[in-house]
Amino acid sequence: MGSLTFYFVYFGLLLADLILINAQPSPFLRPVIEPLMIVLLLLHFRQEYSKDNTCDPRLIHIALGAILLGGVFLMYESPVYKFLVGFCFFLVANIAYTILFYRCADLQVKRAFPFIIVASVVAMTLLYIFYEYVGDYFIPASVFLFVLLNCAQAAYLRYTLVNAQSYYFVFGGVILFFISQVSAAVFHFINRAEWLGMLIITTFFISQFLIIKGVLKNKTVMTVAAKGPVLTDTADE
Repeated sequence: MGSLTFYFVYFGLLLADLILINAQPSPFLRPVIEPLMIVLLLLHFRQEYSKDNTCDPRLIHIALGAILLGGVFLMYESPVYKFLVGFCFFLVANIAYTILFYRCADLQVKRAFPFIIVASVVAMTLLYIFYEYVGDYFIPASVFLFVLLNCAQAAYLRYTLVNAQSYYFVFGGVILFFISQVSAAVFHFINRAEWLGMLIITTFFISQFLIIKGVLKNKTVMTVAAKGPVLTDTADE
């Protein structure tokens, strides 16, 4: 499948899914469309991945595979164990992305410090908002929030160590992924507004598209010189 065909099919399915959400809360086709989009994304990654890419494809396979399985389980909120299993699969996906991004990250404290300040404020604000709603899920929710913010930090720290297109696609995708997960928490625990469901789906599937697009563009070759790393951009398409 060519890139243009993939874009057309992927975003066509996303549009169809949004229409179905608006037409009926739980239509028959939605449990088919959403897993199909992740499968298409995985196939697109496998087709477009090249040997000069510096990312480990196995981590992408793990992340998308976990998202695929997690999405299937999260379609069911009862019994509760299905929801928890889906939650764990999404946790695995975030961890896989985090490991992948940290492999191309600038780990200097001065680089990470501004993000840590912002992330701390965001974390405390969200935990304060959700505290009275999540009940027994507070500790798992706190762990998941930590993993989400750690993933965002890893994406943020890739700046200057990968080419610009890869950096901005991935970082933008991770921010949208964060928004989709927080919106999902609001939907499940606080407010089941229909527009929130549409926001979750839109931000989630665009986030995965951007992350995969950014990873595919990560073709920066690093060579170590006496004064530090020298970056050579091999694919700035």
